[in-house]
Amino acid sequence: MDEQVRKFNIKIHELIAMIEADLPKDDKVITLVESAKRAIKCAITIDRTYIIEESVPQLLKYRDVIAENRIEELIFKSWDDTINNNADALKDAVDKNSIDYMIELLRNIWKHYDDEQKMFIKKSLKSLLSYSIKYSKAKLQK
Repeated sequence: MDEQVRKFNIKIHELIAMIEADLPKDDKVITLVESAKRAIKCAITIDRTYIIEESVPQLLKYRDVIAENRIEELIFKSWDDTINNNADALKDAVDKNSIDYMIELLRNIWKHYDDEQKMFIKKSLKSLLSYSIKYSKAKLQK
């Protein structure tokens, strides 16, 4: 179980580093990215299982899409219902305009990624799914 958490957190950091390298270098983006990175670092420092615990439901919800490499469906789907359904949980962390802005940035980055970069993202999401399933199974058996 510990190994799955460690691998999951490392993969999250790899994905963030890859995406961050391709983001525009304007003040708004830098502020949003730095805030997100601080929040993730804080969460992992306080409870290294926090990110995987919070991610498991969404990864499982979209497991077929991830397993079948249909990542574009996730990238270009409307996230309004998900954001609105989680508005109370998100209200203290980030505003809806910032979320919408980041989603649009990620979509634009995806459009400019080459096949190798897209494959890395797809494999990474599959790895995250795998780690989360193994983690959940180990947790249930405990």
